Amino acid sequence: MKKLPLALINQKEWTYDCGLCCSEMVAQQVCTSYAADVRKSLHVYAWVWTFLPQIWYSFLQNNCHVELVWLNPHLFTKADIWQSQEDYKIRLKELLPILGKKYVWMKWFIKFINAGWLLVPKIINRECIENALDNDTYIIASVTDSWLYNKWNPSYNFHYICISWYDENNFYVHAPLSKERNLSHYCLIKKEELLYSIHASSYGDVDNGCYLLIKNQNEN
Repeated sequence: MKKLPLALINQKEWTYDCGLCCSEMVAQQVCTSYAADVRKSLHVYAWVWTFLPQIWYSFLQNNCHVELVWLNPHLFTKADIWQSQEDYKIRLKELLPILGKKYVWMKWFIKFINAGWLLVPKIINRECIENALDNDTYIIASVTDSWLYNKWNPSYNFHYICISWYDENNFYVHAPLSKERNLSHYCLIKKEELLYSIHASSYGDVDNGCYLLIKNQNEN
């Protein structure tokens, strides 16, 4: 069993601050100087939240090694798994005018790749997550998770979580809405259920269905 230190930060009810909270949780462990400035650095868009590419780029600028593991069908196919970083950059730039209103998402993706960091199209599985944790790498993931907690009113949501450790059957998650859901400081989620939550979120937008690997640059 691998366990990384992580302190839960809860978001306020009826806010879109889950991305901010996850960023603060991870920054406290890998970049303490950035932790105090997270809320100043990340803009929360009123109609949705923060975009994952914003979070990635903010850690890039604070001496962290980051990788995006991602195979969202809005943008990529199976054939893209073996392409080069330059091919991914060309693909994203070509899609900018096609996606129209999603331009904000794409702008951050382009910044991410231009900065020289890795975009890794890959089907996410339990081994991916376990290997990252075994290498002391923090994970922020986008999920749809209301189906895990809402017993009577099915709904489709988007949420950011941090994955901090695992055992044989479960992943342990720090979710910023834990207080409102009457959960403890972490959630124990069966591995197949968490993987489903990540993959199912891909339906929503191009920056969903993925996770970000974050590590202090000096540890590599």
